[in-house]
Amino acid sequence: MKYLPGSSCIAFANKNQFVKLAPTGKARKALRLERVSEKKVATDTFWSKYLTPTKYGPGNIYKVTPLGSPYELPPHGDLGILIELEKRQTWTETKPQFRLTSLTSTFPNHPGLDTAYTLLRGSPLSSTHGDLHRGNILLFGAPPSIKIIDWGNYRRMFWTKYDPMHFEVTDHLKNTETKKWSDILTQSHKFVSLKNEYNYTLKNILTYAVCRCELEASQDISQRRLNTHRKQKYSNILSLVINIFRENNDKL
Repeated sequence: MKYLPGSSCIAFANKNQFVKLAPTGKARKALRLERVSEKKVATDTFWSKYLTPTKYGPGNIYKVTPLGSPYELPPHGDLGILIELEKRQTWTETKPQFRLTSLTSTFPNHPGLDTAYTLLRGSPLSSTHGDLHRGNILLFGAPPSIKIIDWGNYRRMFWTKYDPMHFEVTDHLKNTETKKWSDILTQSHKFVSLKNEYNYTLKNILTYAVCRCELEASQDISQRRLNTHRKQKYSNILSLVINIFRENNDKL
C-alpha cells in the first residue's frame, strides 16, 4: 500500500488489478479529474490507443485499472512509445496561443514568465501525457501491446518535448545521485554534456523546468495545497531559469 501525494489517494495491487482509494474529498476530486482526462484521451487520435480500461466507484471513491507487466524500455528510452512521440503531428505558434495558466494566475508579475514564453515561442505543441515514466508504461494482452496509465496530467495542447524529457529526467532521479528534478537546473552543465544521448539541450532543460512547474502548480491549485512553501519553490525555479537564460542567451 502506497500513498500518492499527487492525488492524495492510497494505491495498492490486488491480484491483477491496480486500485486507487480516495479517502478524502481532495482525493475524490483528483480521481474525478483523472476520469475527465481519460474521456479526453479517448478522443485523442494519438493517445487513445494507449488508454487502459478503468472502472470508477460511485462518487469516485475508488478507481480500478487492470495491472499489466512493466514494459522495459532500453536505458536511453529510444524505442517504442518514445519513437512515436517524435513522429506526432505538432502545432506551432500559428495555432491558438499556449498559456501557462497556473503560473500566470499565481505569479502574474513574475519576470520569469516573460522568459518562459520566450523559450516556448515557436516550439512544437501537441497533446501530452504529462507524467510519462517507466512505472506508467505497461504491457497488456497476448501478443502484448503497450498501454499507459495515470492520465491526471494529460493536456490537449502542451510542449511536445515534455514527455520524452520527463521520461529521461525521472530515469536520472532513479539511477544517479540526482535527487530533485530541479537539480537539472543547478547542474545544467552536466546534463547538457549528455545531449548526444538525451534531449538535454540547455533550451530544453529550461523549458522543461517551466512546464513542470506549470503542471505541478496546476495540481496544487486543484488540490487546494498551493501554500507559501510551494509558491516559493516555483518562484525560485522561475528566477533560476531567468538567470541561466540571461547568462547563456547567445547559446540558446
